[in-house]
Amino acid sequence: MLTVHSLTLDHVAGVEHAHLELPDHGVVVVHGPNEMGKSTLLDAFGLLLADVPVSSKSKQVRALKSVTADEATTISADLTVAGYRLTVLKAFNKGSGRCELTVRAPRSESLTGRQAAERFAAILAEGLDTTLLDALTIEQGASLDLLAASGIRTLEQALGEEADTTDAADAADAADAADAADAADAADTSVGQVRDTDAADAVIARIRAVYERYFTPGGKPSKELAAAEKARDKAVADHEAARSAYAKAQNLITEMEQLVAEKAKVVARQPAAVDDAAAAQAELTAGRAVAEKLGHVDRAVAAAQREVDLAEQRMRVREERVRDVTEAEESVAARSRAVEETAQQSDREKEQAVQLRTRITAARREARLATAWAGFVTARTTSQDADKECVDLRERLHKAGEADAEVRDLTDLLNQNPATESAMRDLGIADTAYRQAVSVRDAAATVIDVDGPVDGQINIDGAPDDLEDGHARIRVAARRTIGLGDYTVTVTPARDVSELEDDVVRAAAERNRCLGILGVSDTAHADALADQRKLAEVTLADARLRLARITAGSPLTELSARLESATTQQRQARERMAEALTRIRTEDPEGSVDLPGVPTVTTDDSVETLEDAVTATSAELDAVAEDATRGVEELQENLDRTVRSGAAVRLDVQKAELERAEATRLRLSSALDTERETDPDEVLRAALECRGHELAEAEKRRVEAAASVGEIDVDMLERLADGAAAKVRRLREREVETDKALSRANGALGEHSGVAERLDEADAARERAERSYRRVRRQADAAELLHIEVQAALTRARERYEAPFRAAVERLARNLYGAPVQFEFDGELGVSRRNLDGVTLDIDRLSGGAREQLAVLSRLAVAELVGGGESVPVIIDDALGFSDQGRIGRMNVVLDDLGNEHQIIVLTCDVDRFDGIAGATFVPMSEVLG
Repeated sequence: MLTVHSLTLDHVAGVEHAHLELPDHGVVVVHGPNEMGKSTLLDAFGLLLADVPVSSKSKQVRALKSVTADEATTISADLTVAGYRLTVLKAFNKGSGRCELTVRAPRSESLTGRQAAERFAAILAEGLDTTLLDALTIEQGASLDLLAASGIRTLEQALGEEADTTDAADAADAADAADAADAADAADTSVGQVRDTDAADAVIARIRAVYERYFTPGGKPSKELAAAEKARDKAVADHEAARSAYAKAQNLITEMEQLVAEKAKVVARQPAAVDDAAAAQAELTAGRAVAEKLGHVDRAVAAAQREVDLAEQRMRVREERVRDVTEAEESVAARSRAVEETAQQSDREKEQAVQLRTRITAARREARLATAWAGFVTARTTSQDADKECVDLRERLHKAGEADAEVRDLTDLLNQNPATESAMRDLGIADTAYRQAVSVRDAAATVIDVDGPVDGQINIDGAPDDLEDGHARIRVAARRTIGLGDYTVTVTPARDVSELEDDVVRAAAERNRCLGILGVSDTAHADALADQRKLAEVTLADARLRLARITAGSPLTELSARLESATTQQRQARERMAEALTRIRTEDPEGSVDLPGVPTVTTDDSVETLEDAVTATSAELDAVAEDATRGVEELQENLDRTVRSGAAVRLDVQKAELERAEATRLRLSSALDTERETDPDEVLRAALECRGHELAEAEKRRVEAAASVGEIDVDMLERLADGAAAKVRRLREREVETDKALSRANGALGEHSGVAERLDEADAARERAERSYRRVRRQADAAELLHIEVQAALTRARERYEAPFRAAVERLARNLYGAPVQFEFDGELGVSRRNLDGVTLDIDRLSGGAREQLAVLSRLAVAELVGGGESVPVIIDDALGFSDQGRIGRMNVVLDDLGNEHQIIVLTCDVDRFDGIAGATFVPMSEVLG
């Protein structure tokens, strides 16, 4: 597809001239320091291939304008493009640029100017996949950008050509089945041109455009389909409105016919209804006259009945008066007997109350006395405990004071000893460095042995030195002068190693500084000082541990405070014992109360004499007090019950009730005697009998009158007359209402003129809109089906050619990682996740080095799948800067393998990153620049 044989630059950016020769296959590493023009080679090559006129003033041309001379930016290259072996030259200069093209195979061509530029552009369009070239180029600063492999035409052809043909044919079949003209035309085009990627893209774009003609991206109707649906819905609504208006007109006609019949019926019924109303009124008048005659008899019966009721009422009142007097006399007798019984019981309960009060007083004294003795025993226990605690605390304070003094002394001793661990560590490092410097100096210095008389003297660089035992060994690292009596010897070593002597001097100075910090002259004294410090540290730790055991981790001030608190507690307990003894003497001055476990107290007894005499515990005494208190409560309850509801209380109540009953009896008897004086019982009974005879006579006369006239129901006659009159009135109202309804219906019918014609027109418009909608709907369904099928086919094709792409990336990654690795890809065929050693990570979670390696591997996988003869150069500009040495070494092996069939161009400022590529050609940038 594209092979670069050579590239030449003249007056490009900061490069005056550069020429790079490249083999057809293999790895070429162009290396050199920064800003020598490596990236300029790549930028110039991109401008050469770009369809930019040589006289252009575009930003891309201005960016490569020479910064040293006002000359044309000239770029030329020897290339092979899809079988064309050619040389192209472009000199970019505003207003006077030039282009030259020489084609040597498959046939000779020589062109200049616009013809050369157009022919070169045509050759590139025919044989170069620019998306592949862009994908296989890693520009400087973009080494972390991962490749999205979808959209690389050549890769898709290499991976999915067969699948694309099948999927397009399936899409065309779906379009035929849908019977849509536009969609079927697009499908036929895709079947005929699917092997041409550009044509396939055009077909897919055409299918998408047809789909979007009818649907939104979300799949809802839009544009033509929405308009057709709207027109159909409006026509249906108009038809429904016309049909409703026509139905209303028909209903009005029917309603008018019914109203005319109704009015005739009402008019015909009116004469008979008037006659019936007159007859009912006459019958009502006759019935009222008969009812008036019977009313006189009924009123006489009612008057006789009222007299009988009054006599019976007076007789019942007299009987109730007699019964009330009898009941009052019985109540007075019963209450008199109850008062006598309660008076006897009250005398007995008074004696019981006196006994209960005496027992309550004794029980209360026993409870108070037991409580006082319990307080005495509790205070005694507190005093004894506090006394023991004071003894213990005084002993601990004495021991703690001795241990604390020892800790302070040892701490002062440690503070005075400078041989800390850090100081000794610094001395050790300095001493080791000094010995190493001396060893290195001695190994490199020239050794001179001088023998002479015992205690003889020589001179070294003007400084006298004694001969110990008649011998001296001098190590010479630099030029030195040795005086031997009248003779002077100058020694110059074959190699000047004076810097080693300087190292010895610096190391000695550092060692002496560390010794000075410790205040000693040699390391032996320093070690002794360190041993003394370690011994003091151990002794101090023991002293602190002993002090902590004595004080239990508490400070001495806290122990002193606890001793003072215990002393105060002891004194307060003795005071409480004295107060308790005072209460005991007050409660039982004669010692008459006997409590278990406590002695009898006399006036001569003191707290000290009674302290050991008490054998009862405070718990036992508290129990005695509680028992006594409970006894008091029970006795008090009995006393309260006796006082609240005893016989004395009941006696007073019963006496008051007896007085009220006697007064009631006297009042009722007096009232009964007064009534009998006015109306004796015999008179009341005779009056009741007389009124009964009068009622019987009145009822007899009523029966005779009713038998003579029969039963008359005036109320029913009134209701029948009212009903007949209402019937006449309603018939006349219905006649008026019917006339009004006929007028309204006639007016409404006039408003619906022409509804039949409008219904016919609306029906025709609805049929037209529905036919149009069905036509658009069929086209939309076809476009939708075709769109769905094509998208499904593209998805299946992508899944099929993703597999070989994944396999290629994982194979190269296995060589890089030295272990199996799996990848997941997103919809753009970009690596989205990596699984290595069972750990899956999103690409964003990987380190910069790992992302950089994947960026290179994915591009190498594309180059491998496209094939050596159908590929383009893999260009890597200053990558792998984030990778470690182990991964860089394995990446070199991968690049070396790919170089056997591909042209790989590496531009780098660090040649060490790529020196592990066995078959690489290394070209210094200085050689490229000539």
